Amino acid sequence: MNLRDVLDAVDANSTRNDTDLCRQACESSRGLCVGGYCTCYVQYRGGSCEFPNLPYLVSFGVFFCLLSFVSFVQLVLAIYCDYKKAEKNKLGAAFRRTTGKILHLFTALSTLSRGLYFSLKDHVSSIWSLNIQSIYYPFLLCSMALLVCFWAEIYIKGTQSQFLRYSSIYYNIFCLGVCGLLGLEWLINILTDEQNVSWIFDSLWAGLILVVLIFFLVFGSLMFIKVKGAFVPLMAQINNQQLCMSTLGIVIQATFQFLLVLLLVFNLLGSHSHIKWSLLGINIGLVSSRIFELGINVWFACVLWNYQRPEDLWILNPRRLLKLSDGLNGEEHKRLFEPELQASYSSTSLALGQCWICYDNKSSDSLIRPCKCSGDLQAVHHDCLKKWILQENNKGSFASSHGKPYCKVCQEKYDVIFPPSKKLFPYVPTRCWIKVAFLVVVVCSLCVGAQQAVYNNIPGYLQGLVITGVIILGLVVLRQLAITLIEASTRARMTAMVIRSRVNFTQLNQTIFL
Repeated sequence: MNLRDVLDAVDANSTRNDTDLCRQACESSRGLCVGGYCTCYVQYRGGSCEFPNLPYLVSFGVFFCLLSFVSFVQLVLAIYCDYKKAEKNKLGAAFRRTTGKILHLFTALSTLSRGLYFSLKDHVSSIWSLNIQSIYYPFLLCSMALLVCFWAEIYIKGTQSQFLRYSSIYYNIFCLGVCGLLGLEWLINILTDEQNVSWIFDSLWAGLILVVLIFFLVFGSLMFIKVKGAFVPLMAQINNQQLCMSTLGIVIQATFQFLLVLLLVFNLLGSHSHIKWSLLGINIGLVSSRIFELGINVWFACVLWNYQRPEDLWILNPRRLLKLSDGLNGEEHKRLFEPELQASYSSTSLALGQCWICYDNKSSDSLIRPCKCSGDLQAVHHDCLKKWILQENNKGSFASSHGKPYCKVCQEKYDVIFPPSKKLFPYVPTRCWIKVAFLVVVVCSLCVGAQQAVYNNIPGYLQGLVITGVIILGLVVLRQLAITLIEASTRARMTAMVIRSRVNFTQLNQTIFL
């Protein structure tokens, strides 16, 4: 062996020792060994990443604590305003549970948990730091679930109360389940004293946020973008300025939450798969996730700004999107409702009637009078009216009356009987079942594609693009699946309904002929 080989062996041994020392210095998962040096994550600093990055921790801690203080002030002011407005039982009115107050409280507590996390990260053990970090997600989920349930009641029932009326039990069960999941995570972290199980709960939090986000988009787009639902009166016009504001608000909140879920998924893939992200990408993801978490809570503080009159907020009162019209003008009212203008119709023609849809006066056995209209519009065949209602329902004409059809002339709702929900399955159209089956197959295919992308040996950036595309497509497909199920249920109810008549034309005709 010559001198050159000896020197090369010494250099290789020195490089190996430097690499080992670098790995030992970074073995606490506070950085990565790059070129023989320990390069720290954004939360740490120092040659061996042994010190916390105070500018990072202090800046985010101050922002979250300040936002928590603002939310608590909004909550106190809302309580004080209710106290001043009440004439009797002031304390009961002040501390009465309302949707706005609960959202203020959850926003304050979620931001406070993040502020405590950044403030105490260097003063508590890693296990308790991880536990404090997880408190944010239950408050976020409960806030979004409350908003979704509140909107769902207004969209489906048309009734608007200060808090949940029909879905409070389901909402409480959901919140208890989320809190139970947080308690289970804390218990496992304390008993095992390991951080290797944290990815399981992170994946669960990401999945729950994604599910709630889908329902948020479904009801948010139907109510605040398409302006449909039982809260929309029969004669109403859209306030375009308020519509633009609500649409922008829905898009901003959905974007923040979707990007937060996307970063959580990328973090999980980088920690528990062969995908390895660069240090710069990891640090950008960490900072971006904190910014998105901050943006989600800033959104709640901004849309709930009017603590004095919460009924003026579009998020709590969708009727702010509407400006009611004055209804029919004088000529239309006289033409449709004045009885002296309809005196030309004889009693025989009124009794016999003629279907205003098919104009067939021979088969009068199935004629009904479902509304207050008189004259040529008083009689209609049951089957003809049912077909017309189905056509109008496809256009969304009856969304403003909770799916209950009404007369377009006299505006009276038809007296209809809907069968129980368990008997609606035979009335669901075949094309709806085919569409649901197709969407389910697409979701399963996307899951298989994502799994293959993770476990196949393809470049990391391609895997990231594939997974991003799968998540976006999955969100779109799941939203379409939810809309399809709602439309199928509505169409089945319309197909199976029975319309009651105000007058029995068969008996009336027999009386006249006798």
